[in-house]
Amino acid sequence: MITSKFKVSGFDCESCIKLTKLSLQDLPGVKEVRIKDLKGETEIDADRQIGLDEVQKALADTHYTASLEV
Repeated sequence: MITSKFKVSGFDCESCIKLTKLSLQDLPGVKEVRIKDLKGETEIDADRQIGLDEVQKALADTHYTASLEV
């Protein structure tokens, strides 16, 4: 299992987090998505490395933005 970490910005409420989780769980190989409240600290457990470009594409139809977490 590989854990990839990102920062997702633009959350206003818990519904935002739930919608983002649903979008990211649809990525191939994803087993679990964890988002730490409105801070947007996101961890994705998958059977492969998940890239920032994939996360950005998954969120393209939303007003949320993703970056590499540092």
